[in-house]
Amino acid sequence: MKKLSFILVAILLSLTGYAQKRVTTTAPINHNLEGSTAPENTGFGIKGGLNYSDVRNTDGSINFDPKTSYHVGAFAQFSITDWFSLQPEVLYSRKGYDSTNVARRLDYFDVPLLLVFNPLDNVSFHVGPQVSLLMTVKDDDREINKEDSYNSVDYGLAGGVEARLSIFRLGARYNLGMNQIYQDTYRSIANNVNKDIKNGAFQVYVGIGFR
Repeated sequence: MKKLSFILVAILLSLTGYAQKRVTTTAPINHNLEGSTAPENTGFGIKGGLNYSDVRNTDGSINFDPKTSYHVGAFAQFSITDWFSLQPEVLYSRKGYDSTNVARRLDYFDVPLLLVFNPLDNVSFHVGPQVSLLMTVKDDDREINKEDSYNSVDYGLAGGVEARLSIFRLGARYNLGMNQIYQDTYRSIANNVNKDIKNGAFQVYVGIGFR
């Protein structure tokens, strides 16, 4: 966990250092004058924002309250055509839920691979698969053992919309988890209570993009 967190922080710092060298104004950049041949829908950057996370319980046997937390990470964008591009991301994302008994926090590394549709110069729509690696589970501030009870990998879909203003990106996205949070063995131990619950998170974010 500490090693992966260190790697992510190092990536963010390196991108930020590059931005300080390259960007000295928030005015729109004319890349043609710079001699750049990169398409408008290509580049890389950093991003971060809020998670409004919740879980879905198939039979409604447990009442959950949403949890507000954050996500932060980096992205790259690779042009396919003038209208389409691929955007992989690596995000550290805090999710979880609150119930009558506990406030549970689930920390993931999310890796979405998004198809980006650019109908306008400053507006794009994103959709694609996402894989998430569970890093830490906490009840309040107490870390608990995730090995015996939790699935280490989640998978699902992500989709949203993004607007650009100069080098800045503002967006909203929903992440739909499709794998159970708990392992089947845990469900059988818990007196046959249905623990078939899955992640979901609505995200709003701001990013800085470079080319």
